[in-house]
Amino acid sequence: MEISKGIVETLKRVSRCFTEAGIKFCLVGGLAVGMLAKPRATEDIDLLVLLDENDLPRLADLLGACTTIVNRLPLMRFANATIQRLIV
Repeated sequence: MEISKGIVETLKRVSRCFTEAGIKFCLVGGLAVGMLAKPRATEDIDLLVLLDENDLPRLADLLGACTTIVNRLPLMRFANATIQRLIV
């Protein structure tokens, strides 16, 4: 099974934006597993980005500048973390 070129190009573009902005992130989820082991069917890119919650608008602005955000899901709040899901 081959990983879609479109998803890889999107990952490269977002990675470049984050790196240039000094945002620390890592690839997680099915795509990360597929790069280290036998690829599996996945249609998304899961990134873990560690930011202060006050920086979430900056993250959305940065993503919007390098790709298209098609959906912003409500924040998920936990005791020690807040998760923002942006679908691009």
